[in-house]
Amino acid sequence: MKRRSKIFLLILAAACTAAGFFLFYTSFDERKVPADVDQVLVVDIHRIRNELIWEYLQTPSRWKISWSGSRRKEISFADLVKFPDYAFVFHRKDQPLEAWYLLLDAKKPDSTIRQLTALGFEAINNGPVYHAEKWGIDCLLAGDLLLLGNGHLKNKDLLQQTAALLFNEKKHIARKDLEKYFDASTHLQWTSAATAWYVSATGTARFNKTDVDAVFTINTRDSITTASNPFSVSANALASVSWSQPGAEFVHYLDSGRKASVSRWLNFNIDSLLMAPINQYRFDLQPFQSRIDTAITYEYDDAFNQVEKKTRNQVTEPAFLWLLSGSGVNNVYRYWQANGNIDSNLGFSPSPLVRSQAVLKRDEQISIQSVNFQSSAVAPAGDGLLVGAIRPGLLPDSLYTYLPGGLVTALRECNLIDVKLEKRSARRLELRLHALRRDR
Repeated sequence: MKRRSKIFLLILAAACTAAGFFLFYTSFDERKVPADVDQVLVVDIHRIRNELIWEYLQTPSRWKISWSGSRRKEISFADLVKFPDYAFVFHRKDQPLEAWYLLLDAKKPDSTIRQLTALGFEAINNGPVYHAEKWGIDCLLAGDLLLLGNGHLKNKDLLQQTAALLFNEKKHIARKDLEKYFDASTHLQWTSAATAWYVSATGTARFNKTDVDAVFTINTRDSITTASNPFSVSANALASVSWSQPGAEFVHYLDSGRKASVSRWLNFNIDSLLMAPINQYRFDLQPFQSRIDTAITYEYDDAFNQVEKKTRNQVTEPAFLWLLSGSGVNNVYRYWQANGNIDSNLGFSPSPLVRSQAVLKRDEQISIQSVNFQSSAVAPAGDGLLVGAIRPGLLPDSLYTYLPGGLVTALRECNLIDVKLEKRSARRLELRLHALRRDR
């Protein structure tokens, strides 16, 4: 009996040691990050995994046992790479803002190309870089290492240059320098070196079973002239956002290319707003609404008589309200009229998805409202530069197909997302995000 007890205790001690190693031991590899980084996002995969395990153990409704035997599953990224304790998503100095990279170890280098092809990746010009439009990712395999990059970046040579720096020149960050990017109490930690706009910037994110909290702090070079305002948001909208007119410190770094892109997206010149003395904005997007639309076409019978044909289609449309307030809105309104953005019936042509009207109220406010919008109560949201509330659960399932898979997963996890941007001092901004997760 004593022998059995000793064996049991030894097995228990070994299990506890293995569990402790699995749950608490961590390591990182500085060779996954080049020496010339200026921004690093540290993803504490070890801590996230432990949090998810604890969350799973606390939620019996998620305990499912399948007796149907093993099933062949579709290939995923988890089949390609080994997930480290810490993943380092990095940006290099003097590269485009959207140029981000991640270096991971391949599980089975000999079959990685075949697995990439199964995931929808294709070689670019028969070269070493593979691209997947579906995922928006570029990748390059070198031995047992897989370098991932932003697939929307037009210059594909940047990925190869980064690979050469890491694999051939082996110019990695010093271990002591990489340790400065860590925060042991967070799941995500973002740190940025100085840029033309700010002196320093940091961000952290934490989550538990019920909430997700993220805080970003930016210390700007110039004084912040954007005014804080008391805001309100809609109490039951899909999304409701209020914000102040951006000051010169923001507009100055919005180059002509980005202005042109925003103008094309909005269907009017963005300078008509940025250059006007507008005080604040509010945009409310209500849950999408469906209606039956009848399309009439004409056909001809055998006797060449014209026959009317009606087709009924179900149409899903947004319902929105956009308010612009301030002393300069009357000039904006007249400018839009002169440029054909507002017609003689007050129709607002830049809104192609749903018929809407633009009305000038007392020379103090422009109200742009879709014809299907229904007035709703608003609630005070405090002072700030921007406040917002998003309710992802009100987004129709049909529209999720247009969003990236990772974003869909994140949105489906949340009932409510609150956003607030505040001016903490003359040169300090703080952005806070709080998400209320769905009940399990």
